[in-house]
Amino acid sequence: MPDTTGKTETVQYFLERELECPLRLTVTDNSKVMLSFRRGSRISLRLHHMFLSAPEHILKALAGYMRRPSAGHKEQIRQFIKANDHLRRNRSGNTRQIVCQPQGRCYNLEDIRDRLNREFFGGRITAAITWGNHRPKLPRRTVKFGSYNPTANIIRINPLLDRPTIPRYFVEYIVFHEMLHEHIKSDRPGLNRYRRVHSREFKAAERRFPHYNFALKWEQDNLNKFIRT
Repeated sequence: MPDTTGKTETVQYFLERELECPLRLTVTDNSKVMLSFRRGSRISLRLHHMFLSAPEHILKALAGYMRRPSAGHKEQIRQFIKANDHLRRNRSGNTRQIVCQPQGRCYNLEDIRDRLNREFFGGRITAAITWGNHRPKLPRRTVKFGSYNPTANIIRINPLLDRPTIPRYFVEYIVFHEMLHEHIKSDRPGLNRYRRVHSREFKAAERRFPHYNFALKWEQDNLNKFIRT
């Protein structure tokens, strides 16, 4: 997707003026979901890049839809999406649709992410979050508790942590760790041109987590429970 920073700022300013409230805007290239939003201390809006070139009456309809959805607003938006359907990415279907499932049996990852986002990141983290897929019970010598995909802007948490025997502070620590990957960009070259994913800056920020030492100790004491030979 080309650089659309200027257009994004223009659309955000217009919508904030119409809504009379702050807005967190994320522009996507999602081929399935053209727009989604959620209300909080400020509205978080995920919008397909086709809307960056939308005429004023469509942006007004979008603001009206977020303020108080109506059939008229919805129809205007639907017609605009239909007219710009050619802008959807990868119409051949080669891109696998990501379905987020943050609600687990024990822990709701969105609740954890949102609280950490407010408390430590000023609400600036935009990554979606989901439990990962359950893997077949094959031998494993290592285990990865979480990951962050910067291209899709999504955090995945190992479903092995969705158990009542896993302390909440450890799940929160893993989520916090992955949120840091969005917060602290890791694509800067380090020594020998390798990326320093866990830089000195990253490790210092990680220690801000209130239960950092407890989480590391718990992982050290219990890691063998997740290993299969």
